[in-house]
Amino acid sequence: MSKKFFRSISRTLVLLTIAALILMSGAVIISATDSDTLLIGSTDELYALAAQVNGGDNLEGVTVSLTADITLNAGTFDQNGNWSEAGSPAEWTPIGNTFFPFSGTFNGNGHTVSGLYCNAENGFQGLFGHIVDGNIENVNLKNSYVGGGYYVGGIVGYANAVSKDCYIKNCNVSVYTDCKNQYEGAIAGCVVGNFAIEGYTSVSNDSAFGTLGDDVQLNTSGSTENITPNEQNALPFDMLWLCIALAVLILIILIIVIVITVRRKKKANDEQDETPPEQPAEPVVLETTPESELESEPEPEPEPTSPVAPIIIAAAEKDPNLGYYYIKKTANGGYMFNLKAANHEIITTSETYNSLSSCKKGIQSMARNAADANIDDLTKESEQKVRAPKFELYTDKAGKFRFRLKAGNYEIIASSQAYASKSGCKNGIESVIKNSQTTKIVIEDAETGERIQKLRAVVAEHEGVSADEVKNMLEDEIAEALVVEEVTEEAWVKQSCEIINIDTISDNFQNGDTVDVAALVERGLLPKSTKHVKVLARGMLDKALTVKANQFSADAVKMIVLMGGSAIHTNK
Repeated sequence: MSKKFFRSISRTLVLLTIAALILMSGAVIISATDSDTLLIGSTDELYALAAQVNGGDNLEGVTVSLTADITLNAGTFDQNGNWSEAGSPAEWTPIGNTFFPFSGTFNGNGHTVSGLYCNAENGFQGLFGHIVDGNIENVNLKNSYVGGGYYVGGIVGYANAVSKDCYIKNCNVSVYTDCKNQYEGAIAGCVVGNFAIEGYTSVSNDSAFGTLGDDVQLNTSGSTENITPNEQNALPFDMLWLCIALAVLILIILIIVIVITVRRKKKANDEQDETPPEQPAEPVVLETTPESELESEPEPEPEPTSPVAPIIIAAAEKDPNLGYYYIKKTANGGYMFNLKAANHEIITTSETYNSLSSCKKGIQSMARNAADANIDDLTKESEQKVRAPKFELYTDKAGKFRFRLKAGNYEIIASSQAYASKSGCKNGIESVIKNSQTTKIVIEDAETGERIQKLRAVVAEHEGVSADEVKNMLEDEIAEALVVEEVTEEAWVKQSCEIINIDTISDNFQNGDTVDVAALVERGLLPKSTKHVKVLARGMLDKALTVKANQFSADAVKMIVLMGGSAIHTNK
């Protein structure tokens, strides 16, 4: 055979080998000079990426491409964050934070990041902390531990699609997570907006996702959560068999090429007139064009699936370190609220509302918008418009730093106190984001409180209160304000309720008891299949009880409260 023949075979074999390596690694060939591409192949480069994004470069329109496996800490972590090696592990700073999110595309190309360790008090923890209009794909995370205050996830803590469709796909994790407050998941703590999620596996102590917005498209086909608590490096397919299959394919193609070439040579019957090998086709270069800036105002952002509804007067908190909302009347008869920290210091103050109900809606609006808000620093020049919801950071006439929270319709929800430094003001914003998720509301109404105490003294003299007596003792509006709301992760949807009367409860429970659906079923007062219950006023109540139900009549609430108990509305 001629040299031309062997040269043809050699070229074909090289091309096939390159193709096989591309298939096995999932790599995407992009020119190193491509301005829309950033290649990451080492630990130092991954740390540099985090520093670049957290410094204010959101990398919008840029594809970050992982070219190698990266180990941040050798060894493994247990579910308490204990490291298998000596000393202390290097702590990871997530890519994207509260103020500067990541907005590019991260393609792991099937590579693995291992040994990631986060153990922080604040939120937005994971390989990525905060993503807005960004994408993540083809990345594996193993031998890792992620702990934080809120929005905790192995791949991303908080992801939000504001102005375009985004995706998280083909992500596989083996990670332990630990969230001190709420919203944690092995893949993501919270995902809202037009996100498509598909092709994931999760080996973790937690579910794959903390909470997903209504617009999130979750494709669970081929996806698995919590395979085995201690299984490591779970992948959706067996890489060894893939390599064997590709090797066999290359061998078959090589044999076909040899046979075709030999036949052509025989047909020509002249080695010197061999048909030259077919040249490989020109490579197709796909150019990525960054999205143009949107000029029109965005549509209102989708709300998370677990909006925080108010809890009136007091309720059990998930985290005792969270603060509370404090509602009080204004001099002109309106209502306003302060968001206070656990140490009772005021973090931010609301506008004035005409009614108590509208003030409560303002609290719900703050809880929704604070989590999704961007930071608009008005103290420095910026050519890019920051859309609401947002925190506007500005200086007042005295040169002090303040911030105000604006909703998606650009109306002001609340404003801050004055800060001496910009860093202190930013810390105040961070505190609002955290404490706005509290489920505790305290209503200041000293006049009503004194009136109730006097009525309780009258009731005590009669050793009880009847349904007929309470009708004229308190107004229905006051009874509504006296209900304690115990909110669960999902908003309760009205369903058919079993009815129970207050005198039946009084006859079957002792002073100081807590009455809920489980207790009523246990005593045979409700069917075993009961999920929801409504309490009505009837007869006499002669003891102080804590009653948990899905619905109350106004008179039932009055009877419970005037006897010194609590009426708790639960969404369970």
